[in-house]
Amino acid sequence: LDKIGDDIDEQRREIERLEQLNTPTFQIKKMQDNHDIKATSYNQLIELHQQNLITLWKLSRYILKQFKHFSENEIKEYNLADIQASIKEQSDKIKPKFIDLLKYDIKHIKD
Repeated sequence: LDKIGDDIDEQRREIERLEQLNTPTFQIKKMQDNHDIKATSYNQLIELHQQNLITLWKLSRYILKQFKHFSENEIKEYNLADIQASIKEQSDKIKPKFIDLLKYDIKHIKD
């Protein structure tokens, strides 16, 4: 996604440069249309990526809650402490901002 974003930014700078050089409108319009398609696709990919991270975070929180059903002895017996710690660590890394989580929940209420 970073490379796509960089390509879109570079294309925008190229369009601005061509506008300053009085390049024919047709050529600039064609580049702008291409840029707009790429930018729209990029924004949709970013949104999907964010939704996937939120879904993954919610699933990890659900899995962590399931560990409460195990006793301390079962956790030790089945070596679940490391798994639990790893899931918690990863969950903390991808925890969404409150506003993003709220937007996600509102969007899914509509659906």
